[in-house]
Order: sequence, then C-alpha cells, then structure tokens
Amino acid sequence: MEPVLISSLITSSILVTGWFVNNYFNRKHDIFLKSLEHKHEMLKSYIPVAESLLIADQNGFEDNLRKSQILFLMYGTNEDIETINKIVELAQKNNIDELQKSSTLFLQKIRNELREDLKIKKLSNKSLERNI
Repeated sequence: MEPVLISSLITSSILVTGWFVNNYFNRKHDIFLKSLEHKHEMLKSYIPVAESLLIADQNGFEDNLRKSQILFLMYGTNEDIETINKIVELAQKNNIDELQKSSTLFLQKIRNELREDLKIKKLSNKSLERNI
C-alpha cells in the first residue's frame, strides 16, 4: 500500500471516530438539559401552593397542590414524593399549622435545589423564615 492511501485511511478513521464520539456526548448533554428542564418545572410547580398558604387563599390551592403532586410523583426523588404526599395528607386533614411548617421546610429545599442548579449562592434558611 502506498503511504498516501494509508494516511488517508487513518485520517478518515480518526475523523469518523471523532464524529461519533462528539454525537454521543451531544446526545448525553441534550438528555441532561431535558431532565433539568423537567426538574425545574416540577420544583416551580410548588410555588403557587406556597403562595396560597402564605396569603391564606384557598382559591386554586387544591388544584395547584394536585398539579404539583403529579409532577413530583413523576419526576421527584423518594424524599420529594414522601414530602409532597405528607403535605397533601395534612391539607386533607386541614391541619394548617403542620401544613405551613412542612411547606416552609419543603420550600427551603426547593429554593436550595434551584439555586444550586443555577449556580447561585445558597441563602440561609433564616431569610425564608422571616418572610413567611
């Protein structure tokens, strides 16, 4: 074989391999971005629930809570699912004091996760407690 042909084969092999490797990593990155998008949608779904509790507004509270629960059941961790189910249970029992405490803790967790994902410095939990 001639050196030019060998050189062309090696170059082509390297080029094709690089193309497949690049495609693999791009696909992996796209999947990561989509999962992050779903996670943020899930976390932000709880904000209207917390707002309703904060201003003691029952309009839409149950619907928002159900929508949020569905998203947490689909995309949440075991801890998230347990927490949202506990909040739903407290809401059904009309245990407002415990509901507000659990909601505050859950909102702190959500806030910290969002800030971590967005690479924003964490705030102390005291800053949220003062506002609620």
